[in-house]
Amino acid sequence: MIDENPYAVQEAGAAHDVVVTDQVVELLPEPVMQGIGRGLGWIGAGFSDFKNGPWLFIPFLLLLFFASVVVSFGTSLASLFDPAFGMIVNVGGSLATNLLVILATAGFLTAVRRGRARGAIRFEDFFAGFSHPRLGSLVGILGVYALLGLVMMLVLLGAFLAVFGADDLTRMIAVFTDPTTIALGLGPSWMTDPEALDPTIFMVVGVVGGTVGVVVAMLFFFATHLVTFTELGVFEALKWSFVGCLKNVLPLTLWSVAAVLLVFAGAMLCGLGLFVAIPVLWASTYQAFLDIYTTEGAEG
Repeated sequence: MIDENPYAVQEAGAAHDVVVTDQVVELLPEPVMQGIGRGLGWIGAGFSDFKNGPWLFIPFLLLLFFASVVVSFGTSLASLFDPAFGMIVNVGGSLATNLLVILATAGFLTAVRRGRARGAIRFEDFFAGFSHPRLGSLVGILGVYALLGLVMMLVLLGAFLAVFGADDLTRMIAVFTDPTTIALGLGPSWMTDPEALDPTIFMVVGVVGGTVGVVVAMLFFFATHLVTFTELGVFEALKWSFVGCLKNVLPLTLWSVAAVLLVFAGAMLCGLGLFVAIPVLWASTYQAFLDIYTTEGAEG
C-alpha cells in the first residue's frame, strides 16, 4: 500500500487545485476474477476515456507510427548495404521499437488516468513514460522480454538442428542473409523440396508455438500497467500479469473478440476508424487493470 504518492501532479484550476495521482494507491491482496461480461464493460470505459481528448489521441498515434517507420526504414536500409550487418541492426531496431512501445504505453496510461482526474487529457501527458520515476523498471520489462526472446530462439534453433540437421540449419541462416539462395536451389531441403517435409511437424510447431505465444502474452499484457502505477518489481509484475490473465480468461477472450470486430470495423472505414478503435482498446486495458488488480476497480 502506498500512503503518499511523491509523483502526484498538482494542477491549478480557476476554483480549486486538482491533484492528479499517477500511481495507484492500493493493490488488492491478489488479482481478482471478473465476470465474462466485464470484457465489454472495459471497452465501454475505453470509449469514455477517449472522449477526454479525442483530437489528442490521433496526433499521438501518428507520431508513434512515424517513429516506428523511421526505425524500420533505418534497419531496412542497413540490410541493403550489408545483409549480415543488417541482421544485427534489425535486432537493435526491434529492441528500440519495443522500448518505444513500452514507454509510450506508460505515457498513454498516465494520460488516461490524468484525463479521468481532470476531465481532459493534455498532449504532454502522453510522454510521461519517458520521464517516469520508475523508468529503470520499465526498461527492465524490455530486458526480460529480450532475454526470453533469446532463450526461445535458442530452443527453436536447437529443435531445428535436431529435426533437420546442421546442413539445413546452415542453409537456413544463408537464406536470411541472402534470400537469392532460394532461387539458386541452395536453401534448406524443406524449401527446395516441400514434399519431403512431414506436415505433422508443422502441426506440432503450430500447437507448441501458439501455446508459448499465449503464455508470453499473459506475462506481459499487464506488466507495463503494474510497473507504471505500483511499486511492484519487474518479475513480480510479470507474475501478477500472468495470474490476472489466467483468472480472467473469459472476460479477456470476450474483450479480444470485440477488439477484433472493432478493429475490423475501423479498417473498413478506409482505415480512419482505427484512429478511434486503437486508442479505445488501449485505454480499455487501463480499466481492466483497475478492476483486476486495484481497490479503485473493486470500489468503483
